[in-house]
Amino acid sequence: MLVSCAPSPPNPIREGNRYATGFRIEQQDSSIRLTIYSPWHSSQVMGVYTIERPYRRLASNACTHVGYIKELGALCCLVGITDLNLVYTPLPDSVKDLGNSMSPNMERIVLSGAEVMLLSTYAEGDGTPERLRTLGMPIVYINEWQESHPLARAEWIRVFGALTGHLAEADSIFNIVCANYNSPLPLTEGVGGCDLTHSPSLLSGQDFRGTWYVPAGKTYMGQLFQDAGYAYRYADDERTQSIPLSTEQVIREFEEADVWVGVQASSLAELAQIDDKHRWFKAYQTGRVYSYGKRTTATGGNDFWETGAVHPEYILRDLRHIRECNCSPDSLFFLRQLN
Repeated sequence: MLVSCAPSPPNPIREGNRYATGFRIEQQDSSIRLTIYSPWHSSQVMGVYTIERPYRRLASNACTHVGYIKELGALCCLVGITDLNLVYTPLPDSVKDLGNSMSPNMERIVLSGAEVMLLSTYAEGDGTPERLRTLGMPIVYINEWQESHPLARAEWIRVFGALTGHLAEADSIFNIVCANYNSPLPLTEGVGGCDLTHSPSLLSGQDFRGTWYVPAGKTYMGQLFQDAGYAYRYADDERTQSIPLSTEQVIREFEEADVWVGVQASSLAELAQIDDKHRWFKAYQTGRVYSYGKRTTATGGNDFWETGAVHPEYILRDLRHIRECNCSPDSLFFLRQLN
């Protein structure tokens, strides 16, 4: 859906969220009241904002924000972003690079002329908010990354809609996303020699400096694996964070997994070069290994983190497609099979 940077006419807003827990939007006469809750203490309020008019000059410290702003047709409102080289979406030349997301360049933020800084905070005690306040820069916390359900993360488009004057469009987009995500995708039994009458098993990620992090059942990717119909080893694990495992433990538990996703390699040969133990996995031997790198740029941008945040149904569709042994590469949006 394409909309203009001009705000939409005011309409009665829907109060209450369908999935998200990190924010609340309320109508107050001619203004909108936005409340953001702490991702670490769910009952603790991080910020309360009264939006009397749409913001027209936004700065941001996360490429995921671009996905929401783009979807609303409001990229003209973005004046600066950190790690500009890591953004997949082509941005106007006027958008300034604001330095590193973990330590933004304060001078550039002020010179960007932004009315407000959209700020993802990645740890309690982060000093960036206080530094921005000292400079007189208003901030709005954006904590979509802490939502554990894919549709909860997508629902944060309502926050961006409230900020830019496109809340009605945001609600419309989110309703379509929900309908598509919750629609079953029929699979043809036996495609490519696969027996699709059972749920294939799945392995995620790879070793990183001696530790292999796998999603717990209540994480963003853990939920996607279950919704895609996989038999996932940690589906019943109630944790909302990734689980650190040793490579030896992963081999014991996932050596016979049918499908392997989320690897940080461009080919099977590179994956084996990273660690020869990767050859031991059944999915490696059968060639059913996938990265999330189909839509990337030479400088490191990845649309999985931008469009994927708004459209988890695209990720879900990819995961369902690769249940088929010989699914067409053209049928995949974010995932790429390693050769």
